[in-house]
Amino acid sequence: MPALQVLRLVLSGMALGIVLAFFVQVWIASMLEIKEINPSAIALGGLLLGVIAIIAAAAPARRAMRVVPMQALRRE
Repeated sequence: MPALQVLRLVLSGMALGIVLAFFVQVWIASMLEIKEINPSAIALGGLLLGVIAIIAAAAPARRAMRVVPMQALRRE
């Protein structure tokens, strides 16, 4: 279950970040009077950051899934 929550957060952050980055790129390109806009670079950057976030969250999520809830409650 924690892995699905992490995946949901990462994917929603990626989607929002890619959309916002595209609009910022269009805005900056219009200020600098650049004709060429490269959405594949934004998508690739977002994808790379998403994969890194999923890999970084995999170990803690796996560790959290192995904890027995009753043992965790008894320790506190």
